[in-house]
Amino acid sequence: MAKSTIKPPNAAYKTRGFTLIEVLVALAVLAIALGAIIRSVGQTVSNLAYIRDKTFANWVAMNRLAEIQVLGLSLSGSDTGSEQMAGQEWYWKTTATDLDKSYPDVKQIQIEVRRDRNAKDAMVKMIGLVAKNDKLAATGR
Repeated sequence: MAKSTIKPPNAAYKTRGFTLIEVLVALAVLAIALGAIIRSVGQTVSNLAYIRDKTFANWVAMNRLAEIQVLGLSLSGSDTGSEQMAGQEWYWKTTATDLDKSYPDVKQIQIEVRRDRNAKDAMVKMIGLVAKNDKLAATGR
């Protein structure tokens, strides 16, 4: 009599591997993790652009205050203008007010910088104090 070569039904399932359900669960977990990573990178890039623009706006305000201090520019009322920085146009508004009656030669200068001329809120607001210097005003320096 010949020996039977038929394997029992459980013998075919003894090979090791992942089931379809296990593979689908692993792919779902991977998709969720990658989605979170991509979102995080997107937020980081957006924050970086905001910080860059805020830094440039701060530099524009500091430049304007330095101009007023060094050149003795207008120390009354308000003034508007623009400045090129980093290949972009920045719009500033300068407002000078008296600091106090006991300090008549000192003005408070508020500088607001916007990226868009018509923007409601300023990207940067800087306040500085400027003392009237008769010698600088007389020489034009």
